Amino acid sequence: MQTVKGRTAVISGGSSGAKFEMVKQLLTDGVNVALFGHFAKATNAAVEEAKKISENIIGFECDVNNPQAVDACLKQAAERFGGIDILMALHGAHAQPDKSDLETMDLSFWEGYISGHVTGSYILVRSALPYLKKSRAPRILLETAPVAFNPDENVLPYSTAKGGVVALAKGCARQLAKYGITVNCLNIGCTPSPDASPEELDAMCEKVPLGRCCTGADIAFAAETLICEEASFVTGEVFNLTGGVYLG
Repeated sequence: MQTVKGRTAVISGGSSGAKFEMVKQLLTDGVNVALFGHFAKATNAAVEEAKKISENIIGFECDVNNPQAVDACLKQAAERFGGIDILMALHGAHAQPDKSDLETMDLSFWEGYISGHVTGSYILVRSALPYLKKSRAPRILLETAPVAFNPDENVLPYSTAKGGVVALAKGCARQLAKYGITVNCLNIGCTPSPDASPEELDAMCEKVPLGRCCTGADIAFAAETLICEEASFVTGEVFNLTGGVYLG
């Protein structure tokens, strides 16, 4: 049994693609959602679409690297739903191989990945703690990728940032265990962008032993496994959602 109905989740980076499909599944299953997005237009559009499923969703334009903005959005989310039980940090820029060469990479490009993935997740976790401490079943879920464990030389800053997220999750799991807060990672594999062509989709699927890409339903299943009330003894773990690409 996975008890998620009536729980409130703050989710960053869930405004499009498979992660948005996950958001819709969580709403279907009775989760209240506060959606944080970097771009207001995309976030607002996602919220309006999701309201066809449930009115229990609100959206915020929020730069997760701005502590004051994060604090303000969390406060409004907690006021709207009466608290916060779950933090899901799924944001961050995708890999850009054409700009990732070690010898020619601009330092600001490198710093953007570390800041966006690692520091942004840290700020969200730190700011959410006062609310999570009040929850009867507090959960934190961060996102990583297979390249965190098998670094790809063509996406060095992305690989490094995703590895940093894993270290952050494991360190936070140790520090926050005394509050009963669990902290885990989703290791999400091949997930096509919404505008991927059939040829691009086929090429991605060929690399996956199970022969298909990750879907929103897959992410929702894994997420609910880790954020449900019953998952009180699972912390510091990485849930591999890669279709066999990464086997640990």
